[in-house]
Amino acid sequence: INKIQNINTCRDFAFNRAILGLGFKPDIVLVDGNRPIKELDIKQHTIIKGDTKVLGIACASIIAKKERDYYMIELHEKYPEYDWKSNKGYRSPKHFEALKTIGVTDQHRVFYKDVIKYGKKGGQKWNGQEYYLKY
Repeated sequence: INKIQNINTCRDFAFNRAILGLGFKPDIVLVDGNRPIKELDIKQHTIIKGDTKVLGIACASIIAKKERDYYMIELHEKYPEYDWKSNKGYRSPKHFEALKTIGVTDQHRVFYKDVIKYGKKGGQKWNGQEYYLKY
């Protein structure tokens, strides 16, 4: 997301990559929400609250959330101060306090307002890796 700079563009990129990885062109793609996937040359059907209406979307949603949870556990092992395993990527008081006192990691989305507010200008080292926040 940090490289693409927009969560919707990131979603479209990931969706297109996933479709291309199927090895065949589907006749139609069901999209959860009201926003079609950009640059996808396949018929699309957007479904608001699709995870409550279409079993395939519900299954994909569960898989995506479980994958996110596993990733948050990996991040917690690498950066335990941020309590990733408990907050699952959402802001919690403990995570917010770590953001204020320790700063950002290379895993934070640099375009979120709290990350911009508490990030250090010019570059910050974390585990020997330097990265820069854009202002």
